[in-house]
Parts: sequence; structure tokens; C-alpha cells
Amino acid sequence: MADVKAVEEYLASPAPSTTLALVAEELKKDAALYKACGKVGAVLDFSVAKKGLTSWVSQQFAARGARAEPEACVALVQLVGENLHQLTSEVDKLATWARGEPIGEREVEALVPALADTSDYKLADVWSQRDSAALLRLSEEIFDRDPKASRDVSARLSARFGGQVLAVARAKRLKEAGVAASAAQKPLGLRYDWQVRRAYAQAESFSETELDHAVVRLSELDLALKGKSRLAPDLELQRALVDLSRNG
Repeated sequence: MADVKAVEEYLASPAPSTTLALVAEELKKDAALYKACGKVGAVLDFSVAKKGLTSWVSQQFAARGARAEPEACVALVQLVGENLHQLTSEVDKLATWARGEPIGEREVEALVPALADTSDYKLADVWSQRDSAALLRLSEEIFDRDPKASRDVSARLSARFGGQVLAVARAKRLKEAGVAASAAQKPLGLRYDWQVRRAYAQAESFSETELDHAVVRLSELDLALKGKSRLAPDLELQRALVDLSRNG
């Protein structure tokens, strides 16, 4: 509050030849500082609604003369998150690298580091490689980076990973039934066709029996995280990941 008071006092009698610019990552419209600045100057809000992030990213690519596929824009938001500065930086990097060539989902995933919670989605990729050591390392990185309690992180990872595994199991059945990936988006209930292609590709690594086991094991994990186990949530999650990477 003392800092706000100091700003208010300055704004009441500012230096004539000075321009004061204040930058805030978050500032509510009913905040005292917001109101004080609004009375004597302009408050510029550069926030973007969550639902509009993908469109905003697409516009940023277009402004740089880059051709980014819709799937690439979605993937970029998933990897980077909602930080506009980081998104802008990655758009600049990709546009420079592409040199006018189309930018697709694969290019984004290859060149953009996972900066947001969306790195959770890497779990299914590593799981499909059957590399338990890599899977544990990734889970440790996610836990170390996330400031939330391990209980909350474990629940989130279990839900996201479980949804992906279920999609892979369904994709396996559809593929065995002769359904092409191009016709599987609606049956799988997935929003984007690249998610369907990924599920079909990951399904190649497992048999139907292994995937059935995986779904059951994740159901057991869900129960454990909801109080059926006395073990720490992160340990329960990692035990399940090891089981799944070994047995599918």
C-alpha cells in the first residue's frame, strides 16, 4: 500500500518532462493502482482470453509472414502455456527458423521446450517408448518444477495421463476393427486430428491385453490417490508409471 500511495502522490504532481510507465503481470481493475493510473493516464490491457490464445498465436505468426498450421498453434500453446512474452519469443524463433516454410505440429514439438504444465502430456509419449527410467525422470522434473503440493500434482498427472491411455486403448480397438485414423476423431472424442494420429501411433507399441491392464492399473492409482493408500501420492504415481512402462 505504501508503494501505491507514493505513486498516487507522484501522479498528483508529475514531472512535466517525464513519462511514467508501469508494467504489471496481473492487476485487477478494482485495484487502487489501476484506478489511480486510469484517472490521469491510460491503462493498456494486453491480456488475451484463454479461449483466444490459439487465434492470437496464429495472428502473431501471420504478422511475421510465417505460415503456421492450426495444429502448430495449438501445440505451441500447450507447450508454453499462457505467458504472452514466452509465446511471442517462441513465435519469433519458429518464424525465423522456418524462413517462409510451413510450420507444423512436428516442428513445434521438436523446437519448443515444454515450459508449462502441458509437459504433463509428454508422459504418454515416454510411456509408449517403454522406458521406465525416462518416465520416472520426467515425472520427477514435473514434481520439482511445480510449486503445488505433490498430492495436487499427482492427481492432475493421473487424470491427464489416464485420459491419454484410455484414448490409446480405444484407438487400438478402432484400428484393429479397421477404422482409419481419419475417421476416428469423433469415436475417440478427441478435439484435434493430431491427437488422433498420436493415439494411433502410440497404440502400435502395445497389445490390447496390455492396454486393458494399463486402464485397470490407472483405475487402481485413482483409488489410491483418493485415500485407499497410505503411501505418498507421488510415490503411488511413480509406482504406477513403472508398472505401466514394463507391462503396458
